[in-house]
Amino acid sequence: MPVLGGEERGVGGLSEADFPTGADSLTEEEFRVEERIRRTAVSFLFRALSHGVRVRVRDGVVTSEAHIRDSSLVSLAVRLARAVEGVVDVRPRLTGASADRWE
Repeated sequence: MPVLGGEERGVGGLSEADFPTGADSLTEEEFRVEERIRRTAVSFLFRALSHGVRVRVRDGVVTSEAHIRDSSLVSLAVRLARAVEGVVDVRPRLTGASADRWE
């Protein structure tokens, strides 16, 4: 698949190897759950860090990773994520002052 740059000039290409498959690929539902979590917990609580918060969903289990300044928001983030349809468990991996008490 060609990749076009400015003025529709070819700047590279993609192959099947550039797209995740197997264990690394998301199901459509997992993708939807990740997007819902990003729109609720991540964008609402960690707006300034939203690009630095990693959210992964596998079989309904959410793992979130980030370094945050205000660890008091972790419990709220976990509750918001658990409220998302399709989530069965949340495993926060959020580091910061006293963040480890929420794991």
